[in-house]
Amino acid sequence: MRNNKSEMQLISYKIFYNRKLNIKTEMTTKRKSAVQKSMEILVVEDSLTQATQIKHLLESQHYKVSVAQNGKLAMDRLSKHKPSLVISDIMMPEVNGYELCKKIKSNKNTENIPVILLTILADPEEIIEGLSCGADSFITKPYNENYLLTHVERILSRENVVYKEKVPFSTQILFKGKKRFIQAEQQNVIRLMLDIYESAIHQNELLIQTQEELKLLNERLESLVGDRTSDLAEEIKLSNQIANRLKESEERWRTLVLTMPEYIGLVDCEGRFLFLNHYAEGFSEKDTIGKSHLEFIPDEWKEFYQKKFEECIETRKNQIFEYSAYGDNNAIRTYETCLVPIMQQGKVSNVMAIARDITERKQAEKEILSLNKQLEQRVIERTSQLETANKELEAFAYSVSHDLRAPLRAVDGFSKFILEDYENKIDSEGKRLLNLIRSNTQKMDQLITDLLSLSRVTRSEMNFSGIDMTQMAISMFRESAAQDVMDRISLTVDPLPGANADPTYIKQVWSNLTANAIKFSSKKKKPIIKISGYTEDDFNVYYVKDNGVGFNPQYSDKLFGVFQRLHKSDDFEGTGVGLAIVQRIINRHGGKVWAEGEEGIGATFYFSLPVKKQRYIVQQFKE
Repeated sequence: MRNNKSEMQLISYKIFYNRKLNIKTEMTTKRKSAVQKSMEILVVEDSLTQATQIKHLLESQHYKVSVAQNGKLAMDRLSKHKPSLVISDIMMPEVNGYELCKKIKSNKNTENIPVILLTILADPEEIIEGLSCGADSFITKPYNENYLLTHVERILSRENVVYKEKVPFSTQILFKGKKRFIQAEQQNVIRLMLDIYESAIHQNELLIQTQEELKLLNERLESLVGDRTSDLAEEIKLSNQIANRLKESEERWRTLVLTMPEYIGLVDCEGRFLFLNHYAEGFSEKDTIGKSHLEFIPDEWKEFYQKKFEECIETRKNQIFEYSAYGDNNAIRTYETCLVPIMQQGKVSNVMAIARDITERKQAEKEILSLNKQLEQRVIERTSQLETANKELEAFAYSVSHDLRAPLRAVDGFSKFILEDYENKIDSEGKRLLNLIRSNTQKMDQLITDLLSLSRVTRSEMNFSGIDMTQMAISMFRESAAQDVMDRISLTVDPLPGANADPTYIKQVWSNLTANAIKFSSKKKKPIIKISGYTEDDFNVYYVKDNGVGFNPQYSDKLFGVFQRLHKSDDFEGTGVGLAIVQRIINRHGGKVWAEGEEGIGATFYFSLPVKKQRYIVQQFKE
């Protein structure tokens, strides 16, 4: 053909030859045996992702695949080893696909290696450039994997046949006002036309498929638009309702905020005021909005306030504290403040400050603190005076009690002598009166003895040691009961928890409690007394239970008072001091005393001692 043939003539020639080559290719393919999958393919691709994708695809079909990242590296590989096929991208740094193809086809050692160029074939200039460089085939991007594998297999299977039938081809074409000279083999021209044709068919199929999909999508879209339009109308209606409610809520909020006595301000993360519900006297909106909060704080408080402000932003937690700031007429006032972080999209956007003026309250607290200190001092002084007076009173009571016992014993002794020495000279009435004198003096002596014991409990130092409470309780019971009474009593003593206490005082406790139980159950035909104990929390609890006359529970608070009696002295002897002594002893040990009872049924008297006694004793002495 001549070089001045028109483009239309050139295209007609290509299509005609294309049909002939199709027949020849089909016949050759039918005669060709299966491609040897052990053939090596060189992939030239600067994109690591695409190179890896092609490599894995070809290796899955058992081809040997090597990769070069550009045309220069590919030529280095080709100089050392000849693959069966080269698949190259066009757009690459240093040496592009066209240049690489020209170098391969211009080298006698590599001219017979088939070259497939990956291109979009979207521009006629690319087609012309592809023909000029001598590429054997083209695959358009994006490509179908099956199409690529079929194309590779077809190229490799016809390699030995087609390359023996090369037909030179050259022509000159006019494109966009420029003459371009193309020199290529007829096979390459035909293959390119086939590739373009197949690509067009493939793209046409994709286009038809896309049109069908678009049609379905359009129908679906129309349905969705209809539904969405209906929904949108409802949403707009709902949105308007919400907007109205928000407006009403905002108005209520603003009214509430503006009428609150507290200062409520909104500042940005730089500490500049954005909003303030009301202003102190002497300040206006112009003086405040846009200004830093530190401008309204005295110098000595600025560092402290700024630290709290930064902590609020960093920790995203409320900060509550007190500080001083300028208030009405620039007077320094004290405020109780809460800084609240305002979150937006996971970050602190602003900080709300709520401040209450507590100046008057702080002044009142100072006055109360001053009064409390004065009161504490007066209490200390008064306590010291009372302690001194109590000591003097106790000493006086001890002295008086001791001095009273001497004349009482003299009266008792003389009465006894008179009864013994003048028994025959005194009539029965005289003897009765003398015995009555003796009885009352003995009661008075016992009362004084009990009062002295009560006084010693308060004044004496205690000495702690381990005590076998079971043996001590039994021993004190035996000392308290006469033999004839003991024979009638049914006594039960359970194993008791040991104690660490003052043995002398605890003996007196057991003595008083067992004596009480014996005394108030003695009029029963079969007196029953039980002594037991248990541990509860940090205390050992002991009790003495009897089936005696009992008492009215509503008067149980009077049992442990001095001279307090719930029964007549004619019925049961006693001074009314014994249980008061028990209470003082147990209190000094850090324990408690209480009683339970019912008239005619009996009574139970409890006392507790701390397991860790020494700690309680120290606290008791401190008090």
